[in-house]
Amino acid sequence: MTKILLVLLLMTEAAFAAPVSHEAVYSIGLASTAGGADSVVGASGVLRYKAQKTCDVWETETVFSLDLSRELAGVETTHWKQTTVESLDGCRFDFTVYARENGRDRKELSGRALCEDGKKKLFVDYPVAMKADFPKTVKFPLEQTVAWLDAAQKGQKSFTSYVFDGTRADALTVMNAVVSDRDAKTKSRRFDFAFYPAQKGQNADGVPLYESSARYYDNGVADDVRQDFGAYVLQSKLKSFKRLKDIPCERR
Repeated sequence: MTKILLVLLLMTEAAFAAPVSHEAVYSIGLASTAGGADSVVGASGVLRYKAQKTCDVWETETVFSLDLSRELAGVETTHWKQTTVESLDGCRFDFTVYARENGRDRKELSGRALCEDGKKKLFVDYPVAMKADFPKTVKFPLEQTVAWLDAAQKGQKSFTSYVFDGTRADALTVMNAVVSDRDAKTKSRRFDFAFYPAQKGQNADGVPLYESSARYYDNGVADDVRQDFGAYVLQSKLKSFKRLKDIPCERR
């Protein structure tokens, strides 16, 4: 379920030059199902997302809750939260993931990625300490989102990059974004996304790990987000949007 969160990233203003501090709430439902044994027959959930620029970093909080109903197995409930801190220069990304248990948040993952010796490196602190080197071109969520939106604004139809979102320790993927539609009337674009394994040899059949699409508006709002899990498709619709003020350095 964590990949549901990846597409609901920070949006930018018309020129795509700077992200917008905001809070957004999305409702999640079942768009379609492939059927079959123990198929998904229903889905209901909420995603709350907050992103705020604080001095020279972006602080985000994502809270996700979903009830997924299967024909035979019944209802599967997922409660999930992630907090991140990402520097404007793309050289720091702190992440913590929590699961909800007995009414309390239980930490599942924490770590950071830093620029060091001309490289970007991953340091996981919990649950097991580990280190890893990233490709030099890897981007973190904000940096990556700004890059492909800026490319689209300049007329580029597709964009590919390594991305690490901190939802899992092994969440490094190759993302391909394609502009599939542009609506001049609503000042929006629809993007189709495909995510592939980052390691060579893990994708011999060329099939993406995960696919999604979303419509992005020039005023900084994302809507009609669809995640295709093969056996079923989830749709997230924007229910509320609130612009937040940036926090200057002197008020940190």
